[in-house]
Amino acid sequence: MVVECSVCGSKREEEMRQEKDREVRLMISDGQSTEHISMWLAENERLVLGDELFMENGLRTIISAIDVGLQRPTSARVADIDTLWVATREDVDVKISIHKGTTTLSKTLVLHYDEELTVGDVVEVDDRMMDIYKIKTTDKILNKGTARADDIVRVYVKRVFKRGK
Repeated sequence: MVVECSVCGSKREEEMRQEKDREVRLMISDGQSTEHISMWLAENERLVLGDELFMENGLRTIISAIDVGLQRPTSARVADIDTLWVATREDVDVKISIHKGTTTLSKTLVLHYDEELTVGDVVEVDDRMMDIYKIKTTDKILNKGTARADDIVRVYVKRVFKRGK
């Protein structure tokens, strides 16, 4: 291919390289079942555990394992990958600690990944209203503020008691 400089007008021969795509086997888990599909990805792209992949149907997934031969590296070039294991990220399990005086109970809420929780919000757990007083995220503890469900490690709640007249 011949290219021309737009400033000085000089011309030179250039070789254009196209990225090669490779079909990669994907195992998609939604927590209940696993589905086997394949996806075309750029051979020279490097994938890392925790990377997000969006399926053609818009499904949001996260890479949970990479198979390269008999190894499970934390990252690899697409050209070297045998199988990618991904988990759906539409719904996430959010752990909740229910503070009851001297005891604490642990429960799990299933929330959409982009749903937000705010310190001070009231949520329903086991048919009881609970007040969020602290949220632990992947990088900090919130005593006030908001966090997305997919960033939350644990939510701390206590029961809301109604005052009578």
